[in-house]
Amino acid sequence: MTYRDIVERFNIREVWLIRTLLRFVSASFASPFSINKVYNTLRFQAISVSKKTVYKYTNYAEQAFFCFTLKRFDFSQRRSELSTPKVYLNDTGLINHLIPGADKQIGRLMENVVLLQLKQKQFLGKVGEIYYYKDQQGHEVDFVADSGKCLIQVTYANGFDEIDRREWRNLINANQIFKSKRLYIITWDYEDG
Repeated sequence: MTYRDIVERFNIREVWLIRTLLRFVSASFASPFSINKVYNTLRFQAISVSKKTVYKYTNYAEQAFFCFTLKRFDFSQRRSELSTPKVYLNDTGLINHLIPGADKQIGRLMENVVLLQLKQKQFLGKVGEIYYYKDQQGHEVDFVADSGKCLIQVTYANGFDEIDRREWRNLINANQIFKSKRLYIITWDYEDG
């Protein structure tokens, strides 16, 4: 169904290429997705394709709501646009179907679900732009919403003592820049006010 939505809608002749690309996108869910790496991998496999085509097909997948890409937050719009995006799938069932063992990657699945919830709120006008944040030392915050007014970390933890110190550190360091009043760590099975 998804293939048809993309293949028929955009009149694609290289069906094998869109299938290959969708597999790459799926395998990268809740992670950075580099078109350059995909292009180089295809070239290494002796598949003749232009980088422009890979960009175009990735854009088609996003337009067909197969996936969403999330840019890295930067105060420079240009640097943000040129950043390597993270990719999320619109249907977590597809993740489990397309990627063997994905059901064991609970942290990534949780992050994907949180992004879908944020996208729903964005569609309803309750949340503004959504990004991820990574500082120069590589410390990452999963989601930055409303121009930094809301910072969100997602972690697979069942209790306070299971939350990795790294999650706290990244959130607190990012907040020194954003001065947000809303900091969240979303866990699997732990709740605290």
